[in-house]
Amino acid sequence: MKKLNILNGKVKVKIGKKTVELSKKVLAMVLAALLVLGGGTYYFLRGDGDAKAELITARVTRGDIDSIIEGTGVIQAINQYEVTSLAKGDIIADYFEEGDYVEKDQLLYEMDSSSVSSSIERARSSLERAQMSYDQSNEDVANLNVKADVSGVITELNVKKGDQVSNNSVVAKIIDNRTMLLNIPFNTEDAMQLSVGQGATVMLENSFTTVDGTVTAVATGSIVNTYGVAVTNVEIEVTNPGSIMPGDKATVIAGDYACNDAGEFEYKNESTVTAKVSGKAVAVNYRKGDKVSYGDVIVKLESDSATNNARTNRLSLNDATQSLADAQETLEDYRITAPIAGKVIEKNAKAGEKLDQNSSATMAIIADLSSLIFEMSIDELDISKIKVGQQVDIVADAMDNRTFTGTVTSISIVGTSSQGVTSYPVKVTIENGEESGLIPGMNVTGNIVVESVSNVLRVPVSAVRRGNLVIVKDDGTVAESTPVTGETKMPMGEVPNGEMPNGNMPNGNVPGGNVPNGNVPGGNMPSDSMPQGEHPAMPGGGEATDNIPEDGKEVSLLGDMLVTTAHASSPAMDNMSEEERGAKRLENMIKQLDVPDGYTVVQVQTGLSNDTFIEIKSGLSEGQTVLLPDTTQTTEQNQWGAMGGMPHGMPTGMGGGMPGGMPGGMSGGMRR
Repeated sequence: MKKLNILNGKVKVKIGKKTVELSKKVLAMVLAALLVLGGGTYYFLRGDGDAKAELITARVTRGDIDSIIEGTGVIQAINQYEVTSLAKGDIIADYFEEGDYVEKDQLLYEMDSSSVSSSIERARSSLERAQMSYDQSNEDVANLNVKADVSGVITELNVKKGDQVSNNSVVAKIIDNRTMLLNIPFNTEDAMQLSVGQGATVMLENSFTTVDGTVTAVATGSIVNTYGVAVTNVEIEVTNPGSIMPGDKATVIAGDYACNDAGEFEYKNESTVTAKVSGKAVAVNYRKGDKVSYGDVIVKLESDSATNNARTNRLSLNDATQSLADAQETLEDYRITAPIAGKVIEKNAKAGEKLDQNSSATMAIIADLSSLIFEMSIDELDISKIKVGQQVDIVADAMDNRTFTGTVTSISIVGTSSQGVTSYPVKVTIENGEESGLIPGMNVTGNIVVESVSNVLRVPVSAVRRGNLVIVKDDGTVAESTPVTGETKMPMGEVPNGEMPNGNMPNGNVPGGNVPNGNVPGGNMPSDSMPQGEHPAMPGGGEATDNIPEDGKEVSLLGDMLVTTAHASSPAMDNMSEEERGAKRLENMIKQLDVPDGYTVVQVQTGLSNDTFIEIKSGLSEGQTVLLPDTTQTTEQNQWGAMGGMPHGMPTGMGGGMPGGMPGGMSGGMRR
């Protein structure tokens, strides 16, 4: 908007940052010229000539309206893996072809692993040696506890606490005098008749008493004694009554057979306990004459070397175990298996080829096509309308006339910004992907219906003007209470009360006396030329100079026309209630509409809309005719050149009458 200030009889024209002073006369001349040109142009464009535009209308229909959010993306497999090899060398076998379906862990390639097999054998040998060393060191640590190897009585103890004990030195002697053994010869033929467990009578030679015994063993061989008789030794076990000593002699009768000669007694259990490792005696648990049982610790030794050696061997064993595991794992690298179940969509290596150290190429690509996915970017203004689980209608550029169905499966909260707008990635999944015919790499468009209504009244979106106003044909279908137009026509050249509605200049043709942006409503300007030297009627009547405000007031220069401005802070508006002001604004909006004959204006209540239709909840009925905006306006504007008018600004100077001319002309030209 350009402002004019009237000060000291001068009119200050402010255009942008520039201000030009004009006298009232010059201002009147400018206004007269603009009105003449405006009226002539309107007549040319909207008069009764052949150039008169036809009205564009549409019907109020009933149907569905969907609010749709659209996005594009590229189809991908839900899972896709590139098969590569950690091993290098010759490929000795492959077991699949491109296009085959493979299962997870199915063998795909085998590579020459002879060098790895040798490494595994060496690792096994190292592990065995490490295990033996570890076992021996553990045994040495265990032998620091010197134990009784038989049950009996300690007859000799050679160690006291603090002594340094050497390996293989005698620590103690133990005998079991409760049970005695008698080894006695029988004639071989008689011995063969005896059996283990058989009872026997033992006669002691030194006391001529008898005790019971049991056959515990019969030798399998025989010897010839000094008398030339073949004899076989038989072992008899006797419970010592307390008087039998080693070396005492006795004879035996077992069953019906008597021994060939006397035999000597010996202790059944007798042991010399020795140290198996060297160490310092830190504990002596028994004394000479004490009874001990098998496994009792007689002396406890301490040896740092034995303990440290066991720890070292344990670490060596762990290293050897890991080395073997690593070698075996490396061997697995020479057997290349499928990482997933799916279809082989690419095969790049085959048996007979070699993978060198510098090769990192993909041997094959396996895709799980059971489901397909693509990602679409959604504007920050729409992302709140997207929910996981929503259905997505999908079309592919490469597959005409087919629609696919997907589902929103994830919505990222990490957006990307570009030129001040943030978008968020939304992942869409298509089940039964391969059956759909879609393949990875295809470009697709996804449409998500975020809101919809069915079987509602609807009109084209452009039919609803500012203030929810619709121009509808008055053919008797409009209810009496519906129209809100009031009186929209005005006498030629007049503006009510000398003011514009709501202080605003309408943008375009305005009936009812409002001055348009470069045009005057038909009939308000004479169709013929004005007599030279006369001025057209100004708002309120009289010449142009009569309507220029007094000093200190303002007029507005809208488009290329000068009219007075009624400020929102005028006393008339200040005294109105909010309801009255709203009614006044609605009245002004209605007056700014170009309502053809036979049409009227109604205010409607709207609902859901999309790029094509808008829902009408009240104010219209099905079948009514509504007026759409005149889309030929731009074409008509170009016709200024045909009549030599002022297409883009008034020439400076305007016949030399304006002091200093109008800077740059009156910008914008006269447009409809």
